[in-house]
Amino acid sequence: MSRFPLKRLYTELPVWVVEDHHDVVRHIYRAIASRHLPLQNIKMVHLDSHPDLLIPEKLFSELSIENWIMPMVYAGHVSCVAWLHPYWAQQITEGEHRMAVGRDSSTTTIRVTSTDDYFLSDGLYVSEKQLENPKALRLNVVKVNPVKQSQSSLTEGSSRSSSNEDDEEGSTSYVLKIISSFLSETEPYILDIDLDFFSCKNPFKELYTEELYSFKGPRPHAAEEELDECVDQRVRQLEDLEAAFADLLEDDGEDTVTRWARNPGMASLTRLVSSLKSRNPCPDYEMVHQAGLTCDSGELPHHISSDEEIDRLISAVQLFLKALPKPTLVTMSRSSLDEYCPVEQVDSVQSRVLAVLENLYGPLDLHRDYENSSTETQDCPFHSSTGNVSALYETDITPAGWTFSIWGVIYTWLTLLVIYTTSYVFRGSWAQTLLPYTFYFCWMANLVLNMIWLLLWDRELMLAALVVLILMVITSCTALFCCCFATDYYGLWLQEYHRKDLFCLRVLVQNGLALYTTWTSIASLINFSMVLHLWGVAKSTAATASLCILFAEVVAW
Repeated sequence: MSRFPLKRLYTELPVWVVEDHHDVVRHIYRAIASRHLPLQNIKMVHLDSHPDLLIPEKLFSELSIENWIMPMVYAGHVSCVAWLHPYWAQQITEGEHRMAVGRDSSTTTIRVTSTDDYFLSDGLYVSEKQLENPKALRLNVVKVNPVKQSQSSLTEGSSRSSSNEDDEEGSTSYVLKIISSFLSETEPYILDIDLDFFSCKNPFKELYTEELYSFKGPRPHAAEEELDECVDQRVRQLEDLEAAFADLLEDDGEDTVTRWARNPGMASLTRLVSSLKSRNPCPDYEMVHQAGLTCDSGELPHHISSDEEIDRLISAVQLFLKALPKPTLVTMSRSSLDEYCPVEQVDSVQSRVLAVLENLYGPLDLHRDYENSSTETQDCPFHSSTGNVSALYETDITPAGWTFSIWGVIYTWLTLLVIYTTSYVFRGSWAQTLLPYTFYFCWMANLVLNMIWLLLWDRELMLAALVVLILMVITSCTALFCCCFATDYYGLWLQEYHRKDLFCLRVLVQNGLALYTTWTSIASLINFSMVLHLWGVAKSTAATASLCILFAEVVAW
């Protein structure tokens, strides 16, 4: 019997395509919540021209393209990453790296025990004895060479080509040997692809910050004291540079530049600012600092591939993916808005990679998440529409998309209800006492709950959203009961003296609330079905449970 539990597979392989790489994290967490991925020890095959293994200063609030993986390692979710890189990307030494990721007891920041220059240059190294709550990470750095030109046409009919017969570095057999050493047939894993793996641009290449931000690493096999001193010096250097550019944002006059240039190692600041101003009278110093942070022991990778080279890299990827188990989840980043993947190539590369995935794994459950994102909505409290969130959690009782247009009718109806009941304020004491205070309290509470539900739903907090929806149903039912009581109690009097008000009470208030309550009840049952499925209940069973509750409600009504 296998020591690994059987993989829980989606009917169709989900492929999430995002623009910025860190946006894949929420889709990974969704797969964890639905138990398609385990809570711990997730394996990831990561194709990228950049390792993305740095650590944000504020661990979870500032995820960005270069630092989205390590927070998941520290949380205990990811324990093994294979960084597959093209030959032009050499930021981390080739081979296997074992390290611990934890909280530095002296600074409470997250740090690693790896002594590779990639981590040292960002000031991330500490010794393991300084770490609290350490998490083990196995990192395999694996080069992937494009197949030879004469072999690229053979990938459809053969899982190996003669160029990959041996175990030379970068060959298909080399890649497979390493990945197979930690990935079993029965284990779930994430296949993560950044399209800049196939063609990569350095958007900071023309910002000449190398001298200012240069990093000199320690000697090979340096003692711990030397490593600590190296990291301390690098941290001080980066802090000084950050302070300098913050000053330049406020005032980049000659006095400010000269004052900072007097500091050790900053003599080149004068030439840099002069060069920047010759091209742009108002330089973006924040961008310049970000560019400088990429300059340590080597530049960011820059290799704009030809179409032929892209095809040969895609063929190489197809060869080793064909021999690997089917992934549980595929995440894909375009990286075109920040220009890491050339804008003029990204759509073509994406379509070719998707074609390979479909050829290997059959029909895909494809989500182009970048089409729903916009830089204009980053400060908006809502990240997506309710319909888009619903589409991510489809159940067996989710109605067709067009049926959600009924909410336009419902909210128009409720708007008329609010206008009508508000008019009571101006119509004397008889109108103000027509509906009991309980009605107004429940109705106001319902509106507040509705706003809370929208925020919870938008953030995909499904259990909390379900609780709020149930409270919405209770408050709307109570308000409806109060209205029915009023029309029954005052019905004859209203029929005699205020026929129009009786009509408005029945049509606008009573029927409006009835329609709203009905659809809110249905929404709560759909939400209930989603929560059951996220807890591991089969979709059909969850749908049956919800329909049974609906039948009981109809009978009771």
